[in-house]
Amino acid sequence: MTPAELKEYWLEKWKSIVSVALLTIVSLLATYHGTTYFSVFEFNHASVNSSAEANNILGMLRSQWHATNQNLSDSVRFGRLRDNVTKTNRTFYQAKGSFAAHINFTVNALKTLNFSTGNKYQLPGIESMDKHTDPSLMINATSAEVISQKRDYRLIVSDNNTCDSLNNPHGFNSFNFKNDVFLLMGIKSTCNHRFRRDAIRETWGNESRTYHTTGVRVKLVFLLGDCVTNEDTDKLWDELTTHADILQWDFMDSFHNLSLKHCLLWQWYATHCMDVPFLIQGDDDMLMNMRNILEFLMSLPVEREQDLWTGSTLMGQPPVRVNTSRYYVSRRLYPDKLYPPYVSGGGFLISGSLVVRLWIATFWKYMLPVDDAFVGTLAKAVGVKPINGRKSFASWGLKDPTPYCLSTIKTYHKALPFELITLWEEMNEYYESINANYTAEHTLS
Repeated sequence: MTPAELKEYWLEKWKSIVSVALLTIVSLLATYHGTTYFSVFEFNHASVNSSAEANNILGMLRSQWHATNQNLSDSVRFGRLRDNVTKTNRTFYQAKGSFAAHINFTVNALKTLNFSTGNKYQLPGIESMDKHTDPSLMINATSAEVISQKRDYRLIVSDNNTCDSLNNPHGFNSFNFKNDVFLLMGIKSTCNHRFRRDAIRETWGNESRTYHTTGVRVKLVFLLGDCVTNEDTDKLWDELTTHADILQWDFMDSFHNLSLKHCLLWQWYATHCMDVPFLIQGDDDMLMNMRNILEFLMSLPVEREQDLWTGSTLMGQPPVRVNTSRYYVSRRLYPDKLYPPYVSGGGFLISGSLVVRLWIATFWKYMLPVDDAFVGTLAKAVGVKPINGRKSFASWGLKDPTPYCLSTIKTYHKALPFELITLWEEMNEYYESINANYTAEHTLS
């Protein structure tokens, strides 16, 4: 490398470091700004209406639930949570102002810093990160050790209106369940998994059915890389004529690129879905119990909404150093002996405000080929630890996935299409029988 090239390299490196530092400061200010916004928020007429609407929806969820002895404790717990929502002024529907202020402040800061596509010194993550990667990673390293840090891939397929409100924006001081999307579901998939996507659309991912049964609006998107064959591409385009729920980027789909799907989803979220308060991310071989998920989210205390990150937690996990393993991570890429706490990538819940902070953290953190551990390193960088939900997130399956067991959890991993449809139907038949018993008992009384 010539002196001029070396000077140019270090100039770019320092500009990148300064840019990241500026954005970090902006993010911290945004967090403070959001907290302050919330602390001075006044309880007004709009939030009263939102609280009443929330209670109505909670009542809808509860009415579909349980009256049998085995579910009595759950019913009591749910009633107590609903009472708490009624009594407190500081519910989600007010805190949304804090959340939205944080995201808008951060995204606008990106624009203010003027990192356009023509800027030579763009932040890593907006422009290709490979040139910002430590050159020592590429010296005398095997192919297994070299993981591309590029994450500026082009969107091939995108529905930019996925998260739009059905009506004009009405401000951040209330949440309109009839029109606003409450939960975004980002599911990792591949071109040739059409049967899995169809099974999800037919069952728990059916947006209109969820809205009809719970009164809560959700949105489903599948995350894909480029198709391997022309045949798969043709089939995908046929699928798109029926379904507008796919995000596809022009990178090669592989196990090691699962981390990339997190980065690109979060970047897309910050651009197109910043008003959606919660996300759930997972694989296309999972079953979700939407009733339990929505009950949990609507019952969250305000102080947990900003940093929500929950799933099956893993603690004290060491990186795999055997280079023949698909989970191999070199010491050059991650030198520590243990990963920070993280949750299984099979399925986890996360708040939108935390997603934006994790996305910003990707600008200066190396992308690891193990996606759930990678998210753990980002969370550590922004000072957040996961909430262990191992009992309700069955990320490693269940010994006996009976309808009752499925009615008590939020997610069940490793369910292929036929099994997924069967289990989902059995679970809903179980709910219907509970409702019938509840109605019969109250009619007699």
